[in-house]
Amino acid sequence: MSSILLLPSIILAQKQRPAQTPPALGQTLDEKIKAGLGGFQGKAWIYAKNLDTGKDFAMRADEQTRTASTIKLAIMAETFHQVAQGKLKWDDPIELTKDKKQGGSGILSEFSDGTKIDLQTALHLMIVVSDNTATNLVLDKVGTDNVNYFMDSLGLTDIKSMRKIGGGN
Repeated sequence: MSSILLLPSIILAQKQRPAQTPPALGQTLDEKIKAGLGGFQGKAWIYAKNLDTGKDFAMRADEQTRTASTIKLAIMAETFHQVAQGKLKWDDPIELTKDKKQGGSGILSEFSDGTKIDLQTALHLMIVVSDNTATNLVLDKVGTDNVNYFMDSLGLTDIKSMRKIGGGN
């Protein structure tokens, strides 16, 4: 089985996607992807790389775009980095307060003020359910600048965490 790294970034601008016909045999990957996006009213940016063969696919990969929730992957990477360095521990406590709740996706905004979770739980909620409150709680722990420094150190200089979800500092 091949390992594949897929980093999609899609801006949705369509309420309902029309039914698609299956790709024809013999189509190139580019043709299959374009057929799959047929009728899609938004914009799509795609980069995928087969980690076994090194073969990659890119569509608009060099264009800058807002990353939306994909920035959570960079935040997660910095969290793992700081845990590995001993700066943070998975069981570090986090307390949920009214001023830390953020709307949008997720469930933590529905929890009672004073609820205590640990860093690992916040990270899981950030990734598994794309929880915006959890993202901001994790970002409070790791620091936006640290996320950016770590991405830079990996050579990913175009990936930047600019602020908390919802525009907070």
